Amino acid sequence: MRTIIFLLITFFSFSSVFAQEMNSSLAKNAQVVLRVECTKDIDLCDKFCVQEVKVLKVLKNETKYTFPDSIRVSYYSWEKGVPKGISTIYVEKYASEKSNLWKLIGGKAKTGVSHQSQAK
Repeated sequence: MRTIIFLLITFFSFSSVFAQEMNSSLAKNAQVVLRVECTKDIDLCDKFCVQEVKVLKVLKNETKYTFPDSIRVSYYSWEKGVPKGISTIYVEKYASEKSNLWKLIGGKAKTGVSHQSQAK
């Protein structure tokens, strides 16, 4: 009985941690949900801007892609991208399977970013 109670407490504790880092309504539209830290903007802004983010945690991955320490994320140049600091991002593959480039869902922070904390 104690084991069952312990397992239930552990399960709900982990579930609430992920719930605090991920918006389920945004996640349902994304192939991938990541907890990231924005590291730099890359000077490639025409229709899309590109940022480099450090991958802290993979919260959802419906692809076969194995995430490296950092990836590049694009967004529309007339919208906001990943804010400085730590955030949860909702992305889809931008280019070929081998590419390290992803796109925010909807091409903007409003539909592709949540749970941001202030930059240090």
